[in-house]
Amino acid sequence: MKIAVVGFSGRVGQEVVNLIQSSDHQFTAGWESQGQKMMTEDKSVSNLSVWNPKLIDIVIDFSLPENFPKVFKWCQENKKPLVSGVTGLGEINKKKLAEILGHDFKYEAPIFWASNMSIGIALLKQFIEMTKVFKPKRISISETHHIHKKDSPSGTAISLATKAKQVLNYNDDIPIEAIRTEEIFGIHSVRFESDDEVIEIYHEAMNRRVFASGSLKVAEWLVQKNESRLYSMDEFINA
Repeated sequence: MKIAVVGFSGRVGQEVVNLIQSSDHQFTAGWESQGQKMMTEDKSVSNLSVWNPKLIDIVIDFSLPENFPKVFKWCQENKKPLVSGVTGLGEINKKKLAEILGHDFKYEAPIFWASNMSIGIALLKQFIEMTKVFKPKRISISETHHIHKKDSPSGTAISLATKAKQVLNYNDDIPIEAIRTEEIFGIHSVRFESDDEVIEIYHEAMNRRVFASGSLKVAEWLVQKNESRLYSMDEFINA
């Protein structure tokens, strides 16, 4: 695959580029936070619109929320699949995507979005569904990240809370404790309490490579999809 990476100069973006360059794929275009660049030996450009679609099979985005509309529009207009791991967007759904492209919205290419590209977090979400049998009376979430993380609570913690409320028909607010300290890559725990028992699920990312690796695996899967629509991590895991 010929892959463009948005946010390639960021912490996770650098991991994505390193993985691409050590694989059979090609890193052919990039957009960093200070400006956009075509990653060729002798050329840089200043506008996303001049990206050459012929040099790109799929786009991976680990940048900022304010970049998402521009990246999504470019991918749809040029019929290129998009894998987005951008956090701070809330939950991505068809209505939100339609608001970006307008009322005549029609998918022209597949898009995949997840607040966390870790396979372990995806399995944690599936475990939440299993707690229907447990019927928890109280649910709480804790998340810990490095001090450089801009969104608080994390997009993953918010998505875990959303998942719990939806699948468990849980009507109360779910408290989220957000901790920022040192160079923690990501810790999330979900606590389920009944009157007689407590279940707590814990997940820790040991490095940033786990997010980059997950996004590349998703890209390899998504680029083969013929149906242009929004895809989810659950679909990827189940596949």
